[in-house]
Amino acid sequence: MLCSMGTMQENLSVFLHGAAASLRDLALRAPEIANELRRFADELEEAAERAARDTRLGRHDAAD
Repeated sequence: MLCSMGTMQENLSVFLHGAAASLRDLALRAPEIANELRRFADELEEAAERAARDTRLGRHDAAD
């Protein structure tokens, strides 16, 4: 069964938010790379917000 693009975008947003949270948890345990992990987590959250916004707007070309 095929899923819709909207469902895929919603799943992407959820995945990216989860990945960002995991990176922040790792940053707490790895102080020597904490800043880099937090920066990467911020980038993932921005991508998640774009994916969620694109889903709400009904856009299917989230690669913009």
